[in-house]
Amino acid sequence: MMTINRYDIIKIAREYKGVPYRHQGRSVTTGVDCVGLLTLVANRIGLEYNDNLRYTKNPKTFNLKPILDTILVPINKNDIKVGDVMLFKIDVEPQHVAIVGDYMYGGLSMIHSYQRVAKVVEHRLSKIWLAILVQAYHIPGICGDI
Repeated sequence: MMTINRYDIIKIAREYKGVPYRHQGRSVTTGVDCVGLLTLVANRIGLEYNDNLRYTKNPKTFNLKPILDTILVPINKNDIKVGDVMLFKIDVEPQHVAIVGDYMYGGLSMIHSYQRVAKVVEHRLSKIWLAILVQAYHIPGICGDI
């Protein structure tokens, strides 16, 4: 993996803002879902893993957490920093991911492909999102990490 820091990660993630939402999408032209955004960023920084497209829109049939636990470094939810990855439980199983950014008005933001707004967006990491945060992760090999 190339030498990269936390701000490089969010800079790359922000390049995808506005890309349309598409379930299982992995393309800036046709769209990405939340895992697709993470996949594109991971590919750009040289993080190698096997992308799993065997998931449905029904969160009961797919649990993302065991996959992320093997690729990323689990951390305490209270220790999130810019450039980390967050996993949320919106419904039944944890199935939504976002990359932590620095919010322009202070605090943290989240960069994610969000079906409700049909595109990749960045907004403040609010108490509502923190309440459904299941796990946080560091991306391995990032400069200044553990």
